[in-house]
Amino acid sequence: MKALLDMIDTEDDLRRAIAVCAGKGMAIVHRGSNLELDEGILNERWLREDNVLEFGANFANDWRLSGRPDPRGKPFTGLRVHLVGTTWAMPCELQEQWITKAGGLVVDRHDQANVIVAPNRQLANLDMRAAVLIITEEVLRRALSEACLPPSLLRTKSLTDEAARLWTLLSSG
Repeated sequence: MKALLDMIDTEDDLRRAIAVCAGKGMAIVHRGSNLELDEGILNERWLREDNVLEFGANFANDWRLSGRPDPRGKPFTGLRVHLVGTTWAMPCELQEQWITKAGGLVVDRHDQANVIVAPNRQLANLDMRAAVLIITEEVLRRALSEACLPPSLLRTKSLTDEAARLWTLLSSG
């Protein structure tokens, strides 16, 4: 589930991630102070003014997950991902393969998911239950790149021209 930390870009994302973690018996904890994030902490103004909450790619540098450890050591374990829409920069099949290799599960229905990926956040229903993180494809790619999947898991046969172009695009991310 640690990939969840790489998906937090906004305060709304953080609230939803806290709800996802709570449903799994986990918490988001500051690395330096062991401060556990909850709704009360989020409402305290000093947390934002002191820049303790730095959203985006650096969020996972300051925060970690506590609770039940992942026995397989895969960053997407416990995450059920639903892909919405049809316009993807990366083929949907490749995204599904990477999510699975990282320990996640791709589900067919949004009510089964705790992470929904949409080309545009507006395509997903933002009124959904709080324990669902809604992210864009770019955020998913960032989380997958942070998963540090070994190249042998990603490339098992020679690449076609289109796949080679996609690999170059992802590698430059």
